[in-house]
Amino acid sequence: MNAVAAIQWESLGTIVAAFVLAVWALRDPDIERQEPAAAGQAVAARLKVSLRGRPVQTVEVNDGATIGRAPGCDLVVDESTVSKHHARIRCDAGPSIEDLDSTNGTYVNGRPADGPTALRRGDRIALGTAKIVFLGLAVRGSKNPKG
Repeated sequence: MNAVAAIQWESLGTIVAAFVLAVWALRDPDIERQEPAAAGQAVAARLKVSLRGRPVQTVEVNDGATIGRAPGCDLVVDESTVSKHHARIRCDAGPSIEDLDSTNGTYVNGRPADGPTALRRGDRIALGTAKIVFLGLAVRGSKNPKG
């Protein structure tokens, strides 16, 4: 191998190493490794919620949780751009979000959520001006409290 080819390979290796380091440095530290739930264990969606003018908070919502402006929602987002019953989170059959015919729509990674839309750790969810990051599923106790 001549000197020019050796320099090219060394440069490529440096570029690849810099890219891997950048990806590692820019990862979201709130996104943890997710262990699968054992049979009979309930799961909840872990969400990082960013609302205008409020501190970022991490919350867990159960399977079937509704997100919206209405006081009865599982995750209340009191913003005018969010509908009363805006979206629903599902956990048990694989994490997903579904828009509930909201006025401004639900977006996952910038794309409209038309029907149930699968979620992966790190996905960015937008409901009006509210920004939510799906952090993964959290395993809770038994689904059957007697068992």
